Amino acid sequence: MQTAIIDAIATMAEANGLPPESVKVLRKVCSGKHNEKPIPITGKEAREILGRADGRAVSRPYLKSLVKAGKLQQFRLSSRKIRYDKNEVENLLINNGELTPERSIENA
Repeated sequence: MQTAIIDAIATMAEANGLPPESVKVLRKVCSGKHNEKPIPITGKEAREILGRADGRAVSRPYLKSLVKAGKLQQFRLSSRKIRYDKNEVENLLINNGELTPERSIENA
């Protein structure tokens, strides 16, 4: 997409109250840079990306329920080290924009 079109889409998203992290993800998707090599991130980073509109991260049990429902894949490096693919987390955020902890996983 052209840069002017991507800027217009981002401006409209910001005007509708989309969080800044989500706007960055939207820009990546529109520019075609979302299908890159997997980037491992911690659970804390994944929870911050999927965070709520008020800026708080989602809870650990909610992140685990996403994995259990098959919406997100986790990589176990050991019993205590779990990583998530940053691109997959961002795609989950874009594809399910209404995804919030108050809603059930089945409705997402």
